[in-house]
Amino acid sequence: MHYTAVSAVLTAWLTARGVQAALNGYCPPMGPVLPPPTSPHTDPGFDSAAAKLTVNLQKLTSGYNSSAVSVGVMSIHEAAPMFEFHHSPQNFDPRGVSEVNSDTVYRLASMTKLFTVLSLLRIDGINLEDPITKYLPELRDIHKEASAQDTIHVVDWDSITLEALAAHQGGIGADLAIDLVNFPGDWTAKGLLPADNTTRLQCSGFFGLRPCNRKDFFDNFGKRPPVYAPFTTPVYSNIGTTLLGLVIESVTNHTYQDWIQQSIFDPIKMNRSFLSSPPESQGFIPINNIDWSVELGVEAPTGAIFSTISDLMAFGKAILSYEMLSPVRTRKWMKPLASTSSISTLVGAPWEIYRTNNVTKDGRMIEFYTKAGDLFSYHSVIALIPDYDLVMVALVGGPEVSGATTYQLIGETSTALLPVIEAAGKAKAHNQYAGTYTDPSTNSSLILSLDDGPGLSVTKWQVRGVNVIETPLLGESPAIPPRVRLYPSNLSTSNQTAWRVLFDGSADEAAAEDALYPWDQFSCSSWSTLDKLVYQFQAQDLFIFGMTEEDGGDYKAIKINLPAYQVELARVVE
Repeated sequence: MHYTAVSAVLTAWLTARGVQAALNGYCPPMGPVLPPPTSPHTDPGFDSAAAKLTVNLQKLTSGYNSSAVSVGVMSIHEAAPMFEFHHSPQNFDPRGVSEVNSDTVYRLASMTKLFTVLSLLRIDGINLEDPITKYLPELRDIHKEASAQDTIHVVDWDSITLEALAAHQGGIGADLAIDLVNFPGDWTAKGLLPADNTTRLQCSGFFGLRPCNRKDFFDNFGKRPPVYAPFTTPVYSNIGTTLLGLVIESVTNHTYQDWIQQSIFDPIKMNRSFLSSPPESQGFIPINNIDWSVELGVEAPTGAIFSTISDLMAFGKAILSYEMLSPVRTRKWMKPLASTSSISTLVGAPWEIYRTNNVTKDGRMIEFYTKAGDLFSYHSVIALIPDYDLVMVALVGGPEVSGATTYQLIGETSTALLPVIEAAGKAKAHNQYAGTYTDPSTNSSLILSLDDGPGLSVTKWQVRGVNVIETPLLGESPAIPPRVRLYPSNLSTSNQTAWRVLFDGSADEAAAEDALYPWDQFSCSSWSTLDKLVYQFQAQDLFIFGMTEEDGGDYKAIKINLPAYQVELARVVE
Protein backbone atom coordinates (compact mmCIF):
# COMPACT_ATOMS: atom_id res chain seq x y z
CA MET A 1 0.00 0.00 0.00
CA HIS A 2 2.64 2.51 1.08
CA TYR A 3 5.92 0.71 0.78
CA THR A 4 8.52 3.46 0.72
CA ALA A 5 9.68 6.13 3.13
CA VAL A 6 9.03 9.79 2.47
CA SER A 7 10.29 10.70 -0.96
CA ALA A 8 13.53 12.56 -1.51
CA VAL A 9 11.41 15.33 -2.97
CA LEU A 10 9.57 15.92 0.30
CA THR A 11 12.70 15.59 2.39
CA ALA A 12 14.45 18.21 0.28
CA TRP A 13 11.43 20.50 0.55
CA LEU A 14 11.30 20.19 4.33
CA THR A 15 15.01 20.79 4.88
CA ALA A 16 15.76 23.27 2.11
CA ARG A 17 16.84 26.01 4.52
CA GLY A 18 18.21 23.82 7.25
CA VAL A 19 17.67 24.70 10.89
CA GLN A 20 17.74 28.44 11.34
CA ALA A 21 18.88 30.08 14.53
CA ALA A 22 16.05 29.02 16.84
CA LEU A 23 13.39 30.28 14.44
CA ASN A 24 15.01 33.74 14.32
CA GLY A 25 15.12 33.72 18.08
CA TYR A 26 11.38 33.24 18.51
CA CYS A 27 10.07 30.12 20.21
CA PRO A 28 6.28 30.04 19.97
CA PRO A 29 4.38 27.10 21.43
CA MET A 30 3.28 24.43 18.97
CA GLY A 31 -0.10 25.12 17.41
CA PRO A 32 -1.76 28.21 15.94
CA VAL A 33 0.00 31.47 16.78
CA LEU A 34 -3.02 33.48 15.63
CA PRO A 35 -6.63 32.48 15.09
CA PRO A 36 -6.93 30.82 11.64
CA PRO A 37 -8.39 33.14 8.97
CA THR A 38 -12.04 32.48 8.19
CA SER A 39 -11.95 33.83 4.62
CA PRO A 40 -8.39 33.12 3.47
CA HIS A 41 -9.18 33.26 -0.24
CA THR A 42 -10.17 36.94 0.09
CA ASP A 43 -6.63 38.03 0.98
CA PRO A 44 -5.41 40.54 -1.64
CA GLY A 45 -2.48 38.31 -2.54
CA PHE A 46 -4.38 35.06 -2.86
CA ASP A 47 -5.46 35.25 -6.51
CA SER A 48 -1.95 35.98 -7.77
CA ALA A 49 -0.49 33.21 -5.60
CA ALA A 50 -3.11 30.75 -6.87
CA ALA A 51 -2.42 31.77 -10.47
CA LYS A 52 1.32 31.28 -10.00
CA LEU A 53 0.69 27.89 -8.38
CA THR A 54 -1.48 26.85 -11.33
CA VAL A 55 1.33 27.72 -13.74
CA ASN A 56 3.83 25.73 -11.64
CA LEU A 57 1.54 22.70 -11.53
CA GLN A 58 0.94 22.92 -15.26
CA LYS A 59 4.72 22.80 -15.79
CA LEU A 60 5.03 19.87 -13.38
CA THR A 61 2.35 17.84 -15.17
CA SER A 62 3.06 18.92 -18.75
CA GLY A 63 4.91 15.70 -19.50
CA TYR A 64 2.20 13.44 -18.12
CA ASN A 65 0.70 12.05 -21.31
CA SER A 66 -0.92 9.03 -19.66
CA SER A 67 -1.34 10.11 -16.01
CA ALA A 68 -4.04 12.15 -14.26
CA VAL A 69 -3.56 14.60 -11.40
CA SER A 70 -6.08 16.22 -9.04
CA VAL A 71 -5.26 18.69 -6.24
CA GLY A 72 -7.64 20.45 -3.86
CA VAL A 73 -7.32 22.90 -0.95
CA MET A 74 -10.10 23.86 1.45
CA SER A 75 -10.52 25.92 4.61
CA ILE A 76 -12.97 24.46 7.08
CA HIS A 77 -14.45 27.96 7.44
CA GLU A 78 -15.48 28.24 3.79
CA ALA A 79 -18.20 26.39 1.91
CA ALA A 80 -16.23 25.89 -1.32
CA PRO A 81 -12.64 24.88 -2.04
CA MET A 82 -10.22 27.79 -2.33
CA PHE A 83 -8.09 26.06 -4.94
CA GLU A 84 -8.32 23.13 -7.35
CA PHE A 85 -6.11 21.86 -10.12
CA HIS A 86 -6.75 18.96 -12.48
CA HIS A 87 -4.64 17.50 -15.26
CA SER A 88 -6.29 15.21 -17.82
CA PRO A 89 -3.86 13.21 -19.97
CA GLN A 90 -4.23 12.73 -23.70
CA ASN A 91 -3.95 8.93 -23.32
CA PHE A 92 -6.47 7.16 -21.09
CA ASP A 93 -8.50 3.99 -20.90
CA PRO A 94 -11.93 4.60 -22.50
CA ARG A 95 -13.56 2.61 -19.71
CA GLY A 96 -13.03 5.62 -17.44
CA VAL A 97 -13.39 9.36 -17.67
CA SER A 98 -11.60 11.36 -20.36
CA GLU A 99 -11.47 14.55 -18.31
CA VAL A 100 -10.77 14.54 -14.57
CA ASN A 101 -12.44 16.93 -12.12
CA SER A 102 -13.32 17.15 -8.44
CA ASP A 103 -15.75 14.22 -8.76
CA THR A 104 -13.39 11.84 -10.54
CA VAL A 105 -12.82 8.64 -8.56
CA TYR A 106 -9.29 7.40 -7.82
CA ARG A 107 -8.03 4.48 -5.74
CA LEU A 108 -6.78 5.74 -2.36
CA ALA A 109 -4.69 2.72 -1.35
CA SER A 110 -3.26 3.17 2.17
CA MET A 111 -5.14 6.39 2.85
CA THR A 112 -7.85 3.85 3.71
CA LYS A 113 -6.04 3.28 7.03
CA LEU A 114 -7.14 6.73 8.16
CA PHE A 115 -10.77 5.74 7.68
CA THR A 116 -10.21 2.44 9.48
CA VAL A 117 -8.70 4.05 12.59
CA LEU A 118 -11.29 6.83 12.68
CA SER A 119 -14.17 4.37 12.35
CA LEU A 120 -12.66 2.37 15.22
CA LEU A 121 -12.53 5.50 17.37
CA ARG A 122 -16.20 6.11 16.64
CA ILE A 123 -17.18 2.85 18.37
CA ASP A 124 -18.46 3.49 21.89
CA GLY A 125 -16.41 1.75 24.56
CA ILE A 126 -13.32 1.03 22.48
CA ASN A 127 -10.08 1.69 24.38
CA LEU A 128 -6.97 1.91 22.24
CA GLU A 129 -4.88 0.82 25.23
CA ASP A 130 -6.57 -2.60 25.18
CA PRO A 131 -4.46 -5.51 23.90
CA ILE A 132 -5.53 -6.86 20.53
CA THR A 133 -6.11 -10.26 22.14
CA LYS A 134 -9.06 -8.83 24.09
CA TYR A 135 -10.93 -8.65 20.80
CA LEU A 136 -9.17 -11.37 18.79
CA PRO A 137 -8.15 -14.02 21.37
CA GLU A 138 -7.43 -16.51 18.59
CA LEU A 139 -4.16 -14.66 17.97
CA ARG A 140 -2.76 -16.41 21.03
CA ASP A 141 -2.90 -19.75 19.19
CA ILE A 142 -1.17 -18.86 15.93
CA HIS A 143 2.26 -19.21 17.52
CA LYS A 144 1.98 -22.94 16.78
CA GLU A 145 2.82 -22.16 13.16
CA ALA A 146 6.19 -20.59 14.07
CA SER A 147 9.40 -22.41 13.19
CA ALA A 148 10.61 -22.07 16.78
CA GLN A 149 8.85 -21.27 20.04
CA ASP A 150 10.89 -18.32 21.25
CA THR A 151 10.77 -14.52 21.27
CA ILE A 152 12.65 -14.27 17.97
CA HIS A 153 10.05 -16.34 16.10
CA VAL A 154 6.78 -15.75 17.99
CA VAL A 155 4.87 -12.46 18.14
CA ASP A 156 3.88 -11.43 21.68
CA TRP A 157 0.30 -10.53 20.80
CA ASP A 158 -0.77 -9.93 24.41
CA SER A 159 1.66 -6.99 24.56
CA ILE A 160 0.37 -5.34 21.39
CA THR A 161 -2.39 -2.78 21.85
CA LEU A 162 -4.87 -1.41 19.34
CA GLU A 163 -2.96 1.88 19.41
CA ALA A 164 0.32 0.07 18.70
CA LEU A 165 -1.23 -1.44 15.58
CA ALA A 166 -2.73 1.89 14.49
CA ALA A 167 0.65 3.61 14.89
CA HIS A 168 2.80 0.81 13.38
CA GLN A 169 4.45 0.08 16.74
CA GLY A 170 3.43 -3.55 17.12
CA GLY A 171 6.70 -4.76 15.66
CA ILE A 172 4.85 -7.21 13.41
CA GLY A 173 5.43 -8.06 9.76
CA ALA A 174 4.36 -5.79 6.94
CA ASP A 175 2.03 -8.09 5.01
CA LEU A 176 0.39 -11.46 5.15
CA ALA A 177 2.10 -13.09 2.18
CA ILE A 178 4.30 -11.86 -0.62
CA ASP A 179 5.71 -14.92 -2.38
CA LEU A 180 8.95 -14.04 -4.14
CA VAL A 181 8.39 -16.80 -6.69
CA ASN A 182 5.75 -14.52 -8.19
CA PHE A 183 8.06 -11.54 -8.68
CA PRO A 184 9.33 -10.74 -12.19
CA GLY A 185 12.47 -12.71 -12.84
CA ASP A 186 11.68 -15.42 -10.24
CA TRP A 187 14.49 -15.12 -7.68
CA THR A 188 14.28 -18.84 -6.91
CA ALA A 189 14.78 -19.80 -10.56
CA LYS A 190 17.84 -17.53 -10.69
CA GLY A 191 19.37 -19.35 -7.75
CA LEU A 192 19.24 -16.29 -5.50
CA LEU A 193 16.87 -18.07 -3.12
CA PRO A 194 16.80 -21.79 -2.38
CA ALA A 195 14.07 -23.93 -3.91
CA ASP A 196 11.14 -24.45 -1.55
CA ASN A 197 9.10 -27.60 -1.90
CA THR A 198 6.61 -26.62 0.78
CA THR A 199 3.19 -25.24 -0.07
CA ARG A 200 3.26 -21.48 -0.53
CA LEU A 201 0.40 -19.22 0.45
CA GLN A 202 -0.74 -18.11 -3.00
CA CYS A 203 -2.72 -15.06 -1.94
CA SER A 204 -2.05 -11.36 -1.75
CA GLY A 205 -4.29 -8.72 -3.22
CA PHE A 206 -1.29 -6.40 -3.55
CA PHE A 207 0.29 -8.45 -6.32
CA GLY A 208 -2.77 -9.52 -8.22
CA LEU A 209 -2.96 -12.96 -6.65
CA ARG A 210 -5.99 -14.40 -4.92
CA PRO A 211 -7.04 -11.97 -2.13
CA CYS A 212 -6.34 -13.43 1.28
CA ASN A 213 -9.29 -14.20 3.53
CA ARG A 214 -9.62 -14.39 7.31
CA LYS A 215 -8.81 -18.11 7.37
CA ASP A 216 -5.63 -17.51 5.38
CA PHE A 217 -4.53 -15.04 8.03
CA PHE A 218 -5.15 -17.16 11.11
CA ASP A 219 -3.78 -20.27 9.42
CA ASN A 220 -0.56 -18.71 8.23
CA PHE A 221 0.49 -15.44 9.87
CA GLY A 222 1.90 -17.34 12.81
CA LYS A 223 4.67 -18.44 10.45
CA ARG A 224 5.87 -14.83 10.21
CA PRO A 225 8.35 -13.83 12.94
CA PRO A 226 8.19 -10.42 14.61
CA VAL A 227 10.36 -7.63 13.24
CA TYR A 228 10.93 -5.93 16.62
CA ALA A 229 9.61 -6.19 20.14
CA PRO A 230 6.45 -4.03 20.51
CA PHE A 231 7.07 -0.27 20.91
CA THR A 232 10.72 -0.51 19.86
CA THR A 233 10.43 1.55 16.67
CA PRO A 234 7.74 2.10 14.04
CA VAL A 235 7.56 -0.58 11.32
CA TYR A 236 5.02 0.14 8.60
CA SER A 237 2.55 -2.74 8.67
CA ASN A 238 -0.53 -3.33 6.57
CA ILE A 239 -1.39 -6.28 8.77
CA GLY A 240 -1.81 -4.02 11.80
CA THR A 241 -4.69 -2.22 10.12
CA THR A 242 -6.07 -5.51 8.82
CA LEU A 243 -6.41 -6.63 12.44
CA LEU A 244 -8.15 -3.38 13.39
CA GLY A 245 -10.67 -4.11 10.64
CA LEU A 246 -11.33 -7.51 12.19
CA VAL A 247 -11.78 -5.82 15.59
CA ILE A 248 -14.38 -3.49 14.05
CA GLU A 249 -16.31 -6.45 12.70
CA SER A 250 -16.07 -8.32 16.01
CA VAL A 251 -17.29 -5.39 18.15
CA THR A 252 -19.95 -3.88 15.88
CA ASN A 253 -21.42 -7.08 14.36
CA HIS A 254 -21.23 -5.28 11.01
CA THR A 255 -18.98 -5.97 8.09
CA TYR A 256 -16.04 -3.62 7.79
CA GLN A 257 -17.59 -2.15 4.65
CA ASP A 258 -20.96 -1.51 6.29
CA TRP A 259 -19.37 0.14 9.35
CA ILE A 260 -17.27 2.54 7.26
CA GLN A 261 -20.35 3.40 5.23
CA GLN A 262 -22.57 4.17 8.22
CA SER A 263 -19.97 5.71 10.54
CA ILE A 264 -18.11 7.92 8.04
CA PHE A 265 -19.40 7.98 4.46
CA ASP A 266 -23.07 8.57 5.28
CA PRO A 267 -22.65 11.26 7.99
CA ILE A 268 -20.26 13.27 5.79
CA LYS A 269 -22.30 12.57 2.63
CA MET A 270 -19.33 11.08 0.81
CA ASN A 271 -21.56 9.92 -2.02
CA ARG A 272 -18.78 9.19 -4.50
CA SER A 273 -16.64 7.08 -2.17
CA PHE A 274 -16.62 3.28 -2.36
CA LEU A 275 -15.22 0.23 -0.59
CA SER A 276 -15.19 -1.91 -3.72
CA SER A 277 -14.76 -1.13 -7.38
CA PRO A 278 -17.21 1.61 -8.42
CA PRO A 279 -18.56 1.90 -11.96
CA GLU A 280 -15.61 2.31 -14.29
CA SER A 281 -17.27 5.32 -15.91
CA GLN A 282 -16.79 7.34 -12.69
CA GLY A 283 -13.05 6.87 -12.34
CA PHE A 284 -9.79 7.68 -13.99
CA ILE A 285 -8.31 4.47 -15.40
CA PRO A 286 -4.82 4.58 -16.92
CA ILE A 287 -4.58 3.13 -20.40
CA ASN A 288 -4.45 -0.69 -20.43
CA ASN A 289 -4.77 -0.67 -16.64
CA ILE A 290 -5.53 -3.91 -14.78
CA ASP A 291 -5.36 -2.45 -11.24
CA TRP A 292 -8.73 -0.70 -11.03
CA SER A 293 -10.79 -3.65 -9.83
CA VAL A 294 -8.19 -5.58 -7.79
CA GLU A 295 -9.81 -6.74 -4.55
CA LEU A 296 -7.84 -6.93 -1.29
CA GLY A 297 -9.89 -9.45 0.66
CA VAL A 298 -9.16 -9.49 4.38
CA GLU A 299 -6.66 -6.66 3.86
CA ALA A 300 -9.39 -4.27 2.66
CA PRO A 301 -9.00 -2.06 5.81
CA THR A 302 -5.49 -1.21 4.62
CA GLY A 303 -6.29 0.02 1.14
CA ALA A 304 -9.69 -0.73 -0.40
CA ILE A 305 -11.32 2.72 -0.59
CA PHE A 306 -11.96 4.67 -3.79
CA SER A 307 -12.80 8.38 -3.54
CA THR A 308 -12.62 11.87 -5.04
CA ILE A 309 -10.98 15.21 -4.30
CA SER A 310 -14.39 16.63 -3.39
CA ASP A 311 -15.28 13.86 -0.93
CA LEU A 312 -11.84 13.89 0.68
CA MET A 313 -11.91 17.64 1.29
CA ALA A 314 -15.28 17.12 3.00
CA PHE A 315 -13.72 14.29 5.02
CA GLY A 316 -10.80 16.44 6.18
CA LYS A 317 -13.15 19.31 6.97
CA ALA A 318 -15.31 17.02 9.12
CA ILE A 319 -12.24 15.93 11.12
CA LEU A 320 -10.96 19.45 11.77
CA SER A 321 -14.49 20.74 12.51
CA TYR A 322 -14.90 18.09 15.24
CA GLU A 323 -17.82 16.44 13.45
CA MET A 324 -16.31 12.97 13.73
CA LEU A 325 -14.92 13.08 17.28
CA SER A 326 -15.23 15.54 20.15
CA PRO A 327 -12.70 18.42 20.22
CA VAL A 328 -10.60 16.85 22.96
CA ARG A 329 -10.60 13.40 21.33
CA THR A 330 -9.69 14.91 17.97
CA ARG A 331 -6.78 16.86 19.47
CA LYS A 332 -5.57 13.74 21.28
CA TRP A 333 -5.82 11.67 18.09
CA MET A 334 -3.91 14.27 16.08
CA LYS A 335 -0.69 13.99 18.06
CA PRO A 336 2.56 12.11 17.40
CA LEU A 337 3.02 8.73 19.05
CA ALA A 338 6.50 7.81 17.81
CA SER A 339 9.57 9.31 16.19
CA THR A 340 11.50 8.03 13.19
CA SER A 341 15.04 8.25 11.86
CA SER A 342 14.09 11.50 10.13
CA ILE A 343 14.19 14.63 12.29
CA SER A 344 11.16 15.98 10.38
CA THR A 345 9.02 12.82 10.45
CA LEU A 346 6.80 11.58 13.27
CA VAL A 347 4.17 8.84 13.39
CA GLY A 348 0.62 8.97 14.71
CA ALA A 349 -2.35 6.62 14.53
CA PRO A 350 -2.04 6.27 11.58
CA TRP A 351 -0.81 9.78 10.75
CA GLU A 352 2.43 10.40 8.89
CA ILE A 353 3.39 13.74 10.45
CA TYR A 354 5.85 16.07 8.77
CA ARG A 355 7.33 19.17 10.42
CA THR A 356 8.77 22.17 8.63
CA ASN A 357 9.76 25.75 9.44
CA ASN A 358 10.28 27.07 5.92
CA VAL A 359 6.85 27.65 4.40
CA THR A 360 5.67 30.78 6.25
CA LYS A 361 7.22 34.20 6.78
CA ASP A 362 7.40 33.86 10.56
CA GLY A 363 9.61 30.77 10.23
CA ARG A 364 7.92 28.76 12.95
CA MET A 365 7.46 25.00 13.11
CA ILE A 366 4.28 23.72 11.44
CA GLU A 367 2.99 20.15 11.46
CA PHE A 368 1.30 18.50 8.47
CA TYR A 369 -0.90 15.57 9.50
CA THR A 370 -0.91 13.37 6.43
CA LYS A 371 -1.86 9.92 5.26
CA ALA A 372 -0.52 8.65 1.98
CA GLY A 373 -1.29 5.64 -0.16
CA ASP A 374 0.43 3.80 -3.00
CA LEU A 375 -1.06 0.85 -4.88
CA PHE A 376 0.04 -0.05 -8.39
CA SER A 377 -0.79 2.94 -10.64
CA TYR A 378 -2.54 5.01 -7.96
CA HIS A 379 -1.07 7.33 -5.33
CA SER A 380 -2.75 9.63 -2.81
CA VAL A 381 -2.09 12.05 0.05
CA ILE A 382 -4.40 13.94 2.37
CA ALA A 383 -2.75 16.65 4.51
CA LEU A 384 -4.47 18.41 7.39
CA ILE A 385 -2.85 21.59 8.72
CA PRO A 386 -4.58 22.35 12.06
CA ASP A 387 -2.70 25.65 12.54
CA TYR A 388 -4.63 27.10 9.61
CA ASP A 389 -7.73 24.84 9.58
CA LEU A 390 -6.73 23.66 6.10
CA VAL A 391 -7.24 20.47 4.13
CA MET A 392 -5.05 19.59 1.15
CA VAL A 393 -5.55 16.55 -1.08
CA ALA A 394 -3.50 15.19 -3.99
CA LEU A 395 -4.63 12.20 -6.07
CA VAL A 396 -2.75 10.83 -9.08
CA GLY A 397 -2.92 7.81 -11.34
CA GLY A 398 -0.89 6.51 -14.24
CA PRO A 399 2.53 5.25 -15.31
CA GLU A 400 4.40 8.58 -15.03
CA VAL A 401 3.52 9.34 -11.40
CA SER A 402 4.52 7.91 -8.02
CA GLY A 403 4.17 8.50 -4.31
CA ALA A 404 6.84 11.20 -4.67
CA THR A 405 4.51 13.05 -7.05
CA THR A 406 1.75 13.45 -4.48
CA TYR A 407 4.12 14.84 -1.87
CA GLN A 408 5.64 17.19 -4.41
CA LEU A 409 2.14 18.46 -5.23
CA ILE A 410 1.41 19.09 -1.54
CA GLY A 411 4.80 20.76 -1.13
CA GLU A 412 4.29 23.06 -4.13
CA THR A 413 0.79 23.94 -2.96
CA SER A 414 1.86 24.64 0.62
CA THR A 415 4.82 26.77 -0.41
CA ALA A 416 2.62 28.87 -2.70
CA LEU A 417 -0.48 29.31 -0.54
CA LEU A 418 0.52 29.22 3.12
CA PRO A 419 2.29 32.60 3.07
CA VAL A 420 -0.83 34.38 1.78
CA ILE A 421 -3.06 32.41 4.14
CA GLU A 422 -0.76 33.49 6.96
CA ALA A 423 -1.10 37.08 5.73
CA ALA A 424 -4.88 36.74 5.78
CA GLY A 425 -4.69 35.58 9.39
CA LYS A 426 -2.50 38.55 10.32
CA ALA A 427 -4.89 40.98 8.65
CA LYS A 428 -7.80 39.54 10.59
CA ALA A 429 -5.83 39.57 13.87
CA HIS A 430 -4.87 43.20 13.29
CA ASN A 431 -8.52 44.15 13.14
CA GLN A 432 -9.48 41.94 16.07
CA TYR A 433 -6.65 42.58 18.55
CA ALA A 434 -3.98 45.10 17.54
CA GLY A 435 -3.87 48.56 19.05
CA THR A 436 -3.52 50.40 22.33
CA TYR A 437 -5.21 49.36 25.58
CA THR A 438 -5.21 51.64 28.61
CA ASP A 439 -6.43 52.03 32.16
CA PRO A 440 -5.75 55.66 33.17
CA SER A 441 -6.88 55.02 36.75
CA THR A 442 -3.88 52.71 37.34
CA ASN A 443 -1.47 54.31 34.83
CA SER A 444 -1.43 51.03 32.88
CA SER A 445 -1.16 50.57 29.13
CA LEU A 446 -0.42 47.99 26.44
CA ILE A 447 0.40 48.22 22.75
CA LEU A 448 -0.16 45.14 20.57
CA SER A 449 0.92 44.99 16.95
CA LEU A 450 1.51 42.60 14.04
CA ASP A 451 4.85 42.13 12.30
CA ASP A 452 6.67 39.34 10.48
CA GLY A 453 7.08 37.33 13.68
CA PRO A 454 4.62 34.81 15.12
CA GLY A 455 1.65 35.88 17.24
CA LEU A 456 1.06 39.41 18.50
CA SER A 457 4.00 41.63 19.40
CA VAL A 458 3.78 43.38 22.78
CA THR A 459 5.71 46.58 22.17
CA LYS A 460 4.62 48.34 25.37
CA TRP A 461 3.52 46.80 28.65
CA GLN A 462 3.16 49.16 31.58
CA VAL A 463 1.33 48.38 34.81
CA ARG A 464 0.91 51.02 37.51
CA GLY A 465 3.59 53.11 35.88
CA VAL A 466 6.16 50.27 35.78
CA ASN A 467 7.64 48.95 32.52
CA VAL A 468 6.99 45.19 32.84
CA ILE A 469 9.19 44.26 29.88
CA GLU A 470 12.32 45.82 31.40
CA THR A 471 11.58 44.83 35.00
CA PRO A 472 13.54 41.80 36.28
CA LEU A 473 10.95 39.51 37.85
CA LEU A 474 13.49 36.73 38.37
CA GLY A 475 17.23 37.38 38.58
CA GLU A 476 19.00 40.37 37.07
CA SER A 477 17.66 42.57 34.34
CA PRO A 478 18.90 41.40 30.92
CA ALA A 479 21.31 43.63 29.00
CA ILE A 480 18.84 43.66 26.11
CA PRO A 481 15.10 43.70 26.94
CA PRO A 482 13.34 40.54 25.79
CA ARG A 483 10.99 40.43 22.84
CA VAL A 484 7.48 39.77 24.12
CA ARG A 485 4.95 37.80 22.06
CA LEU A 486 1.35 36.87 22.74
CA TYR A 487 -0.23 33.58 21.59
CA PRO A 488 -3.77 32.11 21.74
CA SER A 489 -4.35 29.27 24.21
CA ASN A 490 -7.42 27.65 22.59
CA LEU A 491 -9.49 28.48 25.69
CA SER A 492 -12.51 30.73 25.23
CA THR A 493 -16.08 31.49 26.20
CA SER A 494 -18.79 33.23 24.21
CA ASN A 495 -17.24 36.64 24.91
CA GLN A 496 -13.72 35.99 26.21
CA THR A 497 -10.56 34.37 24.86
CA ALA A 498 -7.38 33.55 26.79
CA TRP A 499 -3.86 34.15 25.46
CA ARG A 500 -0.39 33.60 26.94
CA VAL A 501 2.76 35.72 26.81
CA LEU A 502 6.26 34.42 26.09
CA PHE A 503 9.57 36.26 26.48
CA ASP A 504 12.21 35.65 23.79
CA GLY A 505 15.80 36.74 23.56
CA SER A 506 17.40 37.90 20.34
CA ALA A 507 18.23 35.62 17.41
CA ASP A 508 21.94 36.06 18.20
CA GLU A 509 21.41 35.04 21.82
CA ALA A 510 19.48 31.94 20.75
CA ALA A 511 22.16 31.01 18.21
CA ALA A 512 24.91 31.42 20.80
CA GLU A 513 23.11 29.15 23.25
CA ASP A 514 22.32 26.56 20.58
CA ALA A 515 26.02 26.44 19.62
CA LEU A 516 26.81 25.02 23.06
CA TYR A 517 24.78 21.84 22.57
CA PRO A 518 24.48 19.04 20.01
CA TRP A 519 20.70 19.35 19.80
CA ASP A 520 19.05 21.56 17.17
CA GLN A 521 17.14 24.53 18.61
CA PHE A 522 17.93 23.49 22.17
CA SER A 523 17.28 27.07 23.32
CA CYS A 524 13.65 26.81 22.16
CA SER A 525 11.96 25.60 25.35
CA SER A 526 8.79 27.64 25.62
CA TRP A 527 6.80 24.59 26.66
CA SER A 528 8.69 24.57 29.97
CA THR A 529 8.39 28.30 30.74
CA LEU A 530 4.66 28.98 30.56
CA ASP A 531 2.67 29.72 33.73
CA LYS A 532 5.73 30.01 35.97
CA LEU A 533 5.14 33.35 37.73
CA VAL A 534 1.91 33.36 39.73
CA TYR A 535 0.35 35.93 42.05
CA GLN A 536 -2.77 34.98 44.03
CA PHE A 537 -3.11 31.85 41.86
CA GLN A 538 -3.15 33.86 38.62
CA ALA A 539 -0.29 33.65 36.08
CA GLN A 540 1.58 36.77 35.06
CA ASP A 541 1.55 35.58 31.44
CA LEU A 542 -2.26 35.23 31.21
CA PHE A 543 -4.10 37.80 29.07
CA ILE A 544 -7.89 37.56 28.76
CA PHE A 545 -9.46 39.50 25.91
CA GLY A 546 -13.04 40.68 26.28
CA MET A 547 -14.72 40.31 22.88
CA THR A 548 -17.79 41.82 21.24
CA GLU A 549 -19.57 40.57 18.14
CA GLU A 550 -19.59 42.83 15.12
CA ASP A 551 -21.86 42.93 12.11
CA GLY A 552 -21.11 39.90 9.97
CA GLY A 553 -20.38 37.59 12.88
CA ASP A 554 -16.72 38.42 13.54
CA TYR A 555 -15.54 39.24 17.06
CA LYS A 556 -13.35 42.14 18.11
CA ALA A 557 -11.43 42.73 21.33
CA ILE A 558 -12.64 45.67 23.40
CA LYS A 559 -10.58 45.15 26.57
CA ILE A 560 -7.84 43.06 28.21
CA ASN A 561 -7.94 41.67 31.71
CA LEU A 562 -4.60 40.91 33.41
CA PRO A 563 -5.69 38.74 36.37
CA ALA A 564 -2.29 38.57 38.11
CA TYR A 565 -1.94 42.36 38.04
CA GLN A 566 -5.63 42.90 38.83
CA VAL A 567 -6.05 45.50 36.12
CA GLU A 568 -8.37 45.76 33.13
CA LEU A 569 -7.44 47.88 30.13
CA ALA A 570 -9.89 49.21 27.56
CA ARG A 571 -9.04 49.26 23.87
CA VAL A 572 -8.56 52.75 22.49
CA VAL A 573 -10.89 53.45 19.59
CA GLU A 574 -8.84 54.69 16.64
